[in-house]
Amino acid sequence: MDEWGSWHPVEKGKPTGGLYQQNTMRDACVATLTLDLFHNHADKLFMANIAQLINVLQALLLVEDDKCIKTPTYHVFNLYRPHKGGQAVRFVSAAETVSDGEASKDFCRTNYLDKQPFELRAVHGSASIKDNKLCVTVVNTHPSHPVELDLDIHQGRLSEIEFVSLYHEDIHAHNTFDKPDVVQLSSPKSLEAHGKELRVTLPAGSICRIMGKLT
Repeated sequence: MDEWGSWHPVEKGKPTGGLYQQNTMRDACVATLTLDLFHNHADKLFMANIAQLINVLQALLLVEDDKCIKTPTYHVFNLYRPHKGGQAVRFVSAAETVSDGEASKDFCRTNYLDKQPFELRAVHGSASIKDNKLCVTVVNTHPSHPVELDLDIHQGRLSEIEFVSLYHEDIHAHNTFDKPDVVQLSSPKSLEAHGKELRVTLPAGSICRIMGKLT
């Protein structure tokens, strides 16, 4: 799949033909939903490319003169690194539906386009196993409400669990050259499962990674 990513209006003060745009936590959620979609169809998709890496559209890095900053989308890619080289396993979300795409359906009807039905759930994610470790990445798609995630492992139990999140109270938060670390990954913290089940709170509009040893 070629050139995925958000496309917003050009940043004020930038050349209109340069497609330079800022990158927020909202875009990080878009990146997460996209990567999870690819990951959950790894049996069919063998290559997918984000549109641009630097300065253009949903870039991972923004560069100005001798300065370089990481965008929220960069941190999503960093958060998802443990999936690389792993075996994708089935992830099923039973979370409530946040949107069924009515706005996009209306747009498609107006523009004579075909639109397949879909559901945006409060929680989406994907999972993989590598070296007997389970890596689960999830996104809370609700911009203003936290959700309680109950992770139920179908086979096996988790131990030595590590939790890392990408979160900011403002879903429009972003990094600038003056403030390059407004959005960044949290420090890892330990969690404890109860039998096969693990419960953790996902902040509003956050992306989280849960990793643990399978026993």
